[in-house]
Amino acid sequence: MMCDIRTLDVLQSSFRIPVLLVILCFHGNYSQTGLPGNPLIAGEFEKNEGELVTLSCTCLGGNPPPSVRWFKNSKLVDVGGSPTGNGDGQYTVGSSTVTYNNYTFTVSRSDNMVNYVCHVENSQTTAPLTRKWTIAIYVPSEQPIITGPEPAITTALYAGSTYQYVCTARNGRPAPAIRWKLGTALSSAIEIHQGIAENTTTNSDSTLSKTTSLTWVPITDDNGKNLYCQTNQSIAGGHTTQRSTFVSIVVQEIPNINVVDW
Repeated sequence: MMCDIRTLDVLQSSFRIPVLLVILCFHGNYSQTGLPGNPLIAGEFEKNEGELVTLSCTCLGGNPPPSVRWFKNSKLVDVGGSPTGNGDGQYTVGSSTVTYNNYTFTVSRSDNMVNYVCHVENSQTTAPLTRKWTIAIYVPSEQPIITGPEPAITTALYAGSTYQYVCTARNGRPAPAIRWKLGTALSSAIEIHQGIAENTTTNSDSTLSKTTSLTWVPITDDNGKNLYCQTNQSIAGGHTTQRSTFVSIVVQEIPNINVVDW
């Protein structure tokens, strides 16, 4: 049973005096329209390409129950699974009703820093109540590739001569750090710090390709060693991933040519 309590006034001289209290009681549900609360979003701020992510949007109250929908920029991507059109459904917290919509999808590189927007509205809102969310998408670079040397050789490097090698790591985000190392095994190889130049380009899909050139003068002691290119790239969760490749080094001495006068 619901009751409506009202006070009625009567006019006496120039004053209004309350003289009667009326209590109207009736059976059934008493419904009062109201605005929904502003949307709240929970989710992750960064993911690796190919991983699943769930963005959860909730709002408190609202009568009639509001719709809760997800947009990717301005494109509608999820209306929810509720047959009544109220997101994925409702649940109660104390005496309040919460309407929610959980949007789950596999992230790709095109999702990087895109606005995912939750829209909440019912018949009492003049415009949707909105809140946006962005995700940084980490994209692993391709396996690094070594090209060179320049000038090209057919057999072995000459000790004391200058050669250039280039290592390229394509289509990643962020761009990896690239290191050159020389040795018989990657774990014990010595990093080379001199003669290095780097260049990074942005691709049409907003990924990055990075090249690092090494200008290097081999010595005879380098014969039989490997020249390694190693990439270190940040990924979601504060972790890093490593990749590497190498070329085998064969060094020969420049032959001494003795000129004999006859």
